[in-house]
Amino acid sequence: MRYIFLHLIVLMNFLEVAGQQLPENFTFNSAHLNIPNSYFSSNFKIIRGEITGYNRLQTTSGIVGTTDSDSAYTTFTPLVPFDFNTLYTIVCDDKVFVSEISQPPAQEPIQIVAVYPSVKQVPSNILKWYIRFSKPVNPIKIYDRIDFLDNEGNAIDRSILHLDAPLLSPDGTLLTVWVEPGRQKQLLGPNRHLGSVFDSSKEYTLRIDGNLKDADGMPIKASVNHTFTTVEADRKKPTLSQWQIKSLEAGSLSPLEIKVGEQLDFGSLSDAFYVTLNGQQVEGDINFHGETMRIIFTPHEKWIKGSYTINVETTLEDLAGNNLLHLFDRPIVKEQGDRKEKVFTLSVECF
Repeated sequence: MRYIFLHLIVLMNFLEVAGQQLPENFTFNSAHLNIPNSYFSSNFKIIRGEITGYNRLQTTSGIVGTTDSDSAYTTFTPLVPFDFNTLYTIVCDDKVFVSEISQPPAQEPIQIVAVYPSVKQVPSNILKWYIRFSKPVNPIKIYDRIDFLDNEGNAIDRSILHLDAPLLSPDGTLLTVWVEPGRQKQLLGPNRHLGSVFDSSKEYTLRIDGNLKDADGMPIKASVNHTFTTVEADRKKPTLSQWQIKSLEAGSLSPLEIKVGEQLDFGSLSDAFYVTLNGQQVEGDINFHGETMRIIFTPHEKWIKGSYTINVETTLEDLAGNNLLHLFDRPIVKEQGDRKEKVFTLSVECF
């Protein structure tokens, strides 16, 4: 009798695991699982794959994530979005469900639209890179998906600053990648022990791993490699004295072009550069053309006759992190005679 009783318990557990589909009042997508509170309990977990054995169900760890509850539902948000077309086993107290998320048929995989700087030669003490995606990217552990490789294809240790909160644009499509500042700044401990991340006159590759996913959990098609070479370190502040500004034509949407004569940091340019007319900011799109070292500002509305002001905040940087007032690679002390300006201005006439 004891053998029969144990056999029935095992059989019931097996049937419970294998036989239930996710009820309609659950919401399961790549970003989260909404569970009615009547089902939720302290032993809730989600396991990747279909679990068909009772022992495996008990011993397999659940996916890492967070839970948040309201009066009706508990929401489980995974640390990494759920994958499409993959079975998951969902344990809710004594209930076990197996379900999957179907991939939207018309969804395109995320793509790399651009990498900044776009030029193939950069100073060996370059501080930041920017990656533009075709749609919002999944920020969870995103820096684990990005590497710098040496000319033999080996990943460079401690080459990227891993931030808990990735530096993403508000729309989730532009990622800032910091080259490890402690290694790029001379005399700091990481620089003394490991040296700079890059040496001059060598070839390197910025690799974006094929496991990178968009905000919905759909992966990129394949790894993307951006190869570049390094030149001598840049230890000079950028200057506006050599900027050459092309005059504007009233009634046109022709871009304002400024030949700057040096490479500028894409991210700081976007924040530090703006155009005004009579104190009012002119709306437009700004880009930096690395090959010709030109700022290209395209207005949203036609230019009108008058004197426009080009405003450049002192936070504008070159590729090595040097701004208009200070070198990046300098002692962190207040310098005698530090300038007080926050914005430099230049004028351009529109005829």
